[in-house]
Amino acid sequence: MQRNRTSLTGILIIAAGLAVVVGVVVYFRPSISFDVERKLVGPEDDQVWALLYDEAPLEDIKQAVQNSGKHVDQLVWIGGSFLSNAVDKERKDLVVWLLEQGANPDGVEPSTAPLAGAIWNEDASMVQLLLKHGADPDLDMGHGMTPRRIAINGGNEEVIYALRGGESSQGAHAGDQQ
Repeated sequence: MQRNRTSLTGILIIAAGLAVVVGVVVYFRPSISFDVERKLVGPEDDQVWALLYDEAPLEDIKQAVQNSGKHVDQLVWIGGSFLSNAVDKERKDLVVWLLEQGANPDGVEPSTAPLAGAIWNEDASMVQLLLKHGADPDLDMGHGMTPRRIAINGGNEEVIYALRGGESSQGAHAGDQQ
């Protein structure tokens, strides 16, 4: 009985160790990601991503994106578009440039919609910018979630007002009522 308990404890310790290793590997982005066509892309895209996360000047990021030879929507990391990540990092200068380059305002993966990121950041001006470029506030992000529902649930009046394009922030759309 004692030996079985010791073996089980050993197995649990090994499993916990593996879980930590897997978590570290997932947290620290691997050098391989997927583009919108789901083809593997390699570490050459890492420079572009590193510049974003290092908060490099816009001109440096522009140059790296252009040097990559890819459309801005092909720079994808774990489903999130470059635009989604720029919104998350609150890089309005970069968001404007990416949209001017033809980035899909809804991103490339509905679950990481740029508009949802702007709403989570409570950034009404970013919400307005994305809407102006065609972002869909009713985009199905999965599990019945939409950017509009996130805004209503979050309750930030300025964001809700921006999302409605100037409509009164009093009273939600009938479909958004809880």
